[in-house]
Parts: sequence; C-alpha cells; structure tokens
Amino acid sequence: MGANDTIRFLAGNPILLNIWTGVNASTRYRVYSGVNYSELLYDGSAYSITGTAQVDVSELFKNLATTAGILSAKMVTVDSEGNNYVDENNEGNSLYLVEFTVYGGGISKLLQRKLVSAGSDIFEWKLKNVSRNFFLSTRTNNRIITIPEDELLLLKYYAQGFNFVLKSAGEILVTYDHSNDAIESLQEIDFNAIRQQIMSSKNKLISQFDVMTSTGGYACTIVITEVTEKHDYFLKFRNSLGVLEIISIEGLIDYNPAFSEQSTISEWDQDISDFVSTAQRKTFINVYKGEIGYKTNEERLFLIDALISKECYLMANGEEYAVKIKTDSSLFQSTASVPVPISIIFELLDTDNNYSPLLQKGDEILGTTDNEIVTSTDFKILI
Repeated sequence: MGANDTIRFLAGNPILLNIWTGVNASTRYRVYSGVNYSELLYDGSAYSITGTAQVDVSELFKNLATTAGILSAKMVTVDSEGNNYVDENNEGNSLYLVEFTVYGGGISKLLQRKLVSAGSDIFEWKLKNVSRNFFLSTRTNNRIITIPEDELLLLKYYAQGFNFVLKSAGEILVTYDHSNDAIESLQEIDFNAIRQQIMSSKNKLISQFDVMTSTGGYACTIVITEVTEKHDYFLKFRNSLGVLEIISIEGLIDYNPAFSEQSTISEWDQDISDFVSTAQRKTFINVYKGEIGYKTNEERLFLIDALISKECYLMANGEEYAVKIKTDSSLFQSTASVPVPISIIFELLDTDNNYSPLLQKGDEILGTTDNEIVTSTDFKILI
C-alpha cells in the first residue's frame, strides 16, 4: 500500500497503524488532521523488538466516535533532527507515512469478528458498498429496511463514488450521482419530502422505494409502514453509527418522580446560642415510564442501540428532553410465539430542588391576551 492510498477506520473501533522503529528500537511519530494536515493531533514515540510497532490512535478521534462524519488524517515518522519523513523517491513506504480516513461511529466486536472471518470489513461490506444496504441506520443490516412513517428521519450515507437511483414500481424517482466527487461527504435522503412531492405532482403516496445501482443492480429497499394509532411520545437517540433515530412509545406514560433522602445540617441558633439540626431541602428527578409495545425481534434488538447510547431524548407533545434510559426487561429475543412488550424508564438529566406547576396546553407562555378565557380539556402527562 503506497503513501497516497487512503485507509478507512471507524472512530469507535481500534485505529491501528504500523510504524517502522528498527529492531529493538524506538521511533518518533506525529499524527495530523485538518486542512492539508495542518493540525497536529499527537507527537509521541513507539518501540518494537521486531522492528515494526503497532499503535492504536483511536483516542485522538474520540469526539467522532459517537457522531457521523469524516476526518482525513495522516501519520508520519520523525527523524532524529525532528523533521517529518518525506517520500522523496515516491517509494510509498506505508511504514513511514500513512494517510487514512476516520469515519464516525463504530460496530460491535461480534460483527467485527464475523466480517474478519468472511475476509471483509464494514466498509467493503456495507458503508462503501453501493450494492448493499449502505445507510447509517442500525434498524437492520438486511436489505429491506422497514420504518414506521412517524419514525422516519433523514437517512444518511457516505457518498463518494456512489451512483444510484430510487425507484418505485419500476419508475425512476430520483438519481444520486457521486461518482465524480473529489472528497468523501456525509449525505442524506429526505423520504418524507420525496413522498410529499410525488403526492403533490402525481397524487400517489409512495411507501416502497427500491435503491438500485446505476448499472441496474439491487442495493436495498426502504419500506415506510402506515401508523394506525397516533403516538404522543417517542424515544430519540444517536445510534452506534452516529446518526439520530426514533422509536415510538406506545400507550400512556407513567410519571414516577424520584426524591432524595431528607438530610440535616447544623445551624447556629442565636436565641439559644447553640447549634441546632435543620432539615435540608430535598431534590427530585423527573422519571417517566412507557412501553415500546409489541415489536418484531429485529425491532426489539434495535432498542439495544438506544439503551447504550450516550445521547437520548424523550420527545413529548412536540418537545424534546435529554434523558437517561433503562429497561426493567431482560427479554429481547425469544422463540416463543407470544410477543412481550418492553418497558422503558426515562430519567430526565436535570435534578431539581424547586417545583413549578407546568403549563397546560391552552396556557402558552406568550399565548393568551389579557381578556381571553383559557380552557383545556386535553390532559397528557409531561410538560
């Protein structure tokens, strides 16, 4: 592999680079990123008995580990005078100079092992394979992606080199040609906008989109399913590949605030010239509980990605609240024929030591005039 070849890594997985140190010796190296590699990320050294050291530089890209995106970087060895290695003879020795691209997110160790045993990697198999399901959703890696219409967000992908079309019933709807893109980029498809545009122009509601390569090959199919019951609550989270996804919450939300234990402190009492015990004000956390309802095995497993996510939100009546989530269920997949719902516990990140009555639906902060009578008959838990 030459110095001009680009190697790909996911920021959330090990980023292993080989460096020539000399036998039983050490060498200095630097890692750069930014425009024209102008930003120095690291300056250190590596040691090896055999002559080649392997270093993991993933810690330098930890900010990209949870967010989709692309960052170009390079590793270069440094001579005894502090000068970066220069490939004057264009020999392309990748032990002295390595250019690589870091993509946001990561994949599980289990999938890594499966891909290694198949002689592949996540880029060859999925992310940079226009003939597969290359989208950054973790709902499924299968070639049929089923999404309820009220959970449909922008579907994102890494675009450079891709050339594909969206088809419905054999008709080409949209063409996406990135075959001449000079650099890698994160792009997105707004299926809601496409559906609305077709509905306006042709009076047809499209619910199935076939993704086909420019040469007629099949990549995957997006199936948007009808929602028969309106949902007021959703779980929104950033998935392992670094993009936002939504899961609807079925039924009612239960509100169960958690209160701290009452504690006491000693304060000086001027009347008796002595210290007395005084109760401190409690704190409380807003805790809500809901169910994701009866889901397929694949949809239930999708919830695991939400449970391990660093960034989660409870969407309630049009508002979003940062939360921590957990479940009181340990059953995610079963061969039993009876479906079991999964309960989700939402804990708002804010801790409060004050209480304020919440505004009702008809009583907006900027909402009513002085003489207007406010009425509200619609009660929903939360905000």
